[in-house]
Amino acid sequence: GGFVTKVDYEELSRATHNFDPGFKIGEGGSCTVFKAPVYGVECAVKVLSSDADRWSTKQFATEVELLARVHHENLCRLFACSTNGPRKCLLLECMSMSLDKRLVAKPALGWEQRVAIIVALCRAVVHLHSLKPKRPMIHRDVKSQNVLIKGFTGAQIDNQSVAKLADFGTAREVAPTV
Repeated sequence: GGFVTKVDYEELSRATHNFDPGFKIGEGGSCTVFKAPVYGVECAVKVLSSDADRWSTKQFATEVELLARVHHENLCRLFACSTNGPRKCLLLECMSMSLDKRLVAKPALGWEQRVAIIVALCRAVVHLHSLKPKRPMIHRDVKSQNVLIKGFTGAQIDNQSVAKLADFGTAREVAPTV
């Protein structure tokens, strides 16, 4: 497997001002995501709920395990994880927003932008499906909420805009086909 840097829970608590709701940028079934500068870098801090059930805790561990060994320009990067505090945390690359929010924003995405997002997702999925010598991975939850984007503010394409697949809690390894 890959190596994941450990980050101290106290550092994440300090960066988010004790997980202040004003720093919250997202929420899922059993996780809350905060945006905060950690060691001078703007990051997303994904925090597992204190009352998370066994399934959610397993999904969290799956995400750490997968992102520790799979790297691609269109997969959201894991910088570190924290397991030494009262709640488990992931320190992830921070993106501007999820695709579902951008799809309803103005101005509407242009067709070139839409194609660029689709191509980025296809590259990410092909990468996951063709992992060697490791076994291929299936994401199992590709949806607009799990596509994170940076840029794509206007209706025109630009070189700074990027789309990345995120949230690997339900991903699974599959036996390679012969």
